[in-house]
Amino acid sequence: MSRIFDYIIEYKEYAALSLLCLLSFFLIGNSDAPEIRSLRSFFVAAVGYAQSSVAWIPNPVAERNENKALHELNLELAAEVGRLRQAAAENERLRSMLAFKQQSNFRVLAADVVGKTITESRNVFTLNAGRKDSIAVDMPVITDAGLVGRIISVSDHFALVQIILNRDFRAAALVARNRVEGVIAWENGDYARLRNIPKSYVIQAGDVVVTSESSNLFPPNITIGTVVEVGDEPNSLFQRIAVKPAVDFQSLGHVFVVLSSVNKERKDLEAAYAQKSSSLVKGANGTNGSNGAKGIGR
Repeated sequence: MSRIFDYIIEYKEYAALSLLCLLSFFLIGNSDAPEIRSLRSFFVAAVGYAQSSVAWIPNPVAERNENKALHELNLELAAEVGRLRQAAAENERLRSMLAFKQQSNFRVLAADVVGKTITESRNVFTLNAGRKDSIAVDMPVITDAGLVGRIISVSDHFALVQIILNRDFRAAALVARNRVEGVIAWENGDYARLRNIPKSYVIQAGDVVVTSESSNLFPPNITIGTVVEVGDEPNSLFQRIAVKPAVDFQSLGHVFVVLSSVNKERKDLEAAYAQKSSSLVKGANGTNGSNGAKGIGR
């Protein structure tokens, strides 16, 4: 403390001058005399001109902070736009599904896809509805776009769907344009196959394939897909027809389960006949018997 006093005493003239200058500025700033107001206006104008003269000089710190704030705002706006687009798409899907349910001729139950088991041969989806929601094995699963598959297993609150793109899936199908019937199945890739169509029938790319009235599992005239490729099956009397499914399985999130029951008597009779025929054919020719069993539609 004593050193401070010594310093002030040593430079008392400068300290007094500084104090008087501060006092003068204070009195000038609080005075309303015309002369003081003119002087004050002059100083304000001078300071403003000086600031405008150096305003073009960039301020790195201010620019960096501004760029950071703009970048964060841009990220927030981009995320918001993404959420709005997703909500709009979801709203459109739900609207179409609601319209489909209201116009449907059969009783359906809405369910969400909560799991997807994707393998090279057996693709299965999991639904968040089960036995307590009146879902049973072999019930068809559809959307407003078309056929998804069938229920193969149920628990109290969940169900497994065997989709079209599954090697164990079979369905009686027909070409809507000329009513030629065949069996829809899947081998690999993104397309299903329409089997058992003789080469004598004309099938064209763009033909729509739907479920057949002869199916015991699926309601008739449910869209399965569109023919995208037609060729000859090697060493066979049938055509090789590729069908693009109407349903986009990659983005599928909501489905309808058709609450219908299978005719058990017919199912048992057809299964017994298929098993008997397969056994008889295998005894004569194992290869033909195997191919014959694969041709049975549901």
